[in-house]
Amino acid sequence: MTNLEIYEQATNVLTMITADLNDSIYQNMNGKLTLLFGTDEVVNAWARDDSIDVNRPQHTIGINYKLVEVLYRDIESFCNFYSQHLTDKRIDALLPNYTNEPLLFEYFSIEQNCFNMFVGALTFVFFHELGHLLQRHSCLRERFGNNITSTINECNIDRENKLVGKQAAISHITELYADSYGISSCLSEIVRHFKDDKKELKVALYQFVCGLSCTFYIFSDGKSHQVTHEPVGSHPNALIRLEFALPKIYELMDLVDEVVKHEMTREDLVHICGRASFYSLIFQDAKRKVGLRNDQAEQIKGLINRKEDKPYLNSIFSAWEEISEPLRIGALDTSLLHEFSISDAFRDYLHAT
Repeated sequence: MTNLEIYEQATNVLTMITADLNDSIYQNMNGKLTLLFGTDEVVNAWARDDSIDVNRPQHTIGINYKLVEVLYRDIESFCNFYSQHLTDKRIDALLPNYTNEPLLFEYFSIEQNCFNMFVGALTFVFFHELGHLLQRHSCLRERFGNNITSTINECNIDRENKLVGKQAAISHITELYADSYGISSCLSEIVRHFKDDKKELKVALYQFVCGLSCTFYIFSDGKSHQVTHEPVGSHPNALIRLEFALPKIYELMDLVDEVVKHEMTREDLVHICGRASFYSLIFQDAKRKVGLRNDQAEQIKGLINRKEDKPYLNSIFSAWEEISEPLRIGALDTSLLHEFSISDAFRDYLHAT
């Protein structure tokens, strides 16, 4: 597709979602959600709260055309890389215990896979911003992090004044909350569309995690994971976001199975989502001219196995303990499906010496 065609598709998809939200959630609150497309040559999306009365929210979600373009082109490159390299059986040697690879190219062409991943990724970005607004993250950042702003950006606009300490921790935990909101919203749409075809639902889930992984890396400038002992900057690293995102997907799909009966076990979900995120990692490494390594699959290994990141994760947990209850009380959308939560196993791991 040309850039103009990509912009048109993005506009159509997000305009329709915005209209639906205004006719439902925002109408019920006597509020309004506005969608803007920005022309700045910056890969960015943003959420702005212009409310005077919290009970009549005036919210804006902004998406730069540059983000739309980069997101599509990166996913397009990923799909071409996938068809040329990741269908090689030698790749399976790096994932010896992973089964149930969805047959992407049996159901969709390269172009169709690209479009589906792009729409899923773009929709995630939109709902991530909506999560910032409906959970009132700017208020939490001001109250607990002394970070006074009505606009939350997805790229580091002010690179000279990088967040550190408490400000960074509160920023990181609210980003993880927004990720959780975006993931649950997207999965609800995927299940609604594909609930009657279990094979296509599996493929759609796989496509979504591929696109989600690419999105996280785009907002991290494609950088490899760097261990830090405390939060720095406005956002967690892409791998950390993935490590929190994958269990959220497993838990939500387990709940869905109780109603829809999608016939994917927890093991199936781990293999499907793990493979998608691993393939995205191989793609990112290839862009940096890093070849295949035997330990690549171990980079995505579960939060409780990230011993090198434990000090950082303890900071995230402390921030979560501080804001979780005030967020729940002040949020405009209190659905438990959207909530970011900490498992008992993760809590026990952090408390262990």
